[in-house]
Amino acid sequence: MRDCEVPPYPILEAVMLQIKPGTASAFEAAFRQASPIIASMRGYGGHDLHRCLEIPGKYLLLVRWETLEDRAIASY
Repeated sequence: MRDCEVPPYPILEAVMLQIKPGTASAFEAAFRQASPIIASMRGYGGHDLHRCLEIPGKYLLLVRWETLEDRAIASY
């Protein structure tokens, strides 16, 4: 059995987003502008935005945090 290592950012937040039809380009552009704000928050460890291939306008946002407290105080 291999020892498990705790990742440097062990908290993974998963957010399902549903946007209005026809607004994907504007949403993605706005998200690119907002990304540096998210990245500046305490305990931030990275994020990924994934577009659903099967349901138009649906996205999965994954944000990594150092602690649960960091996630709790993040406001976005």
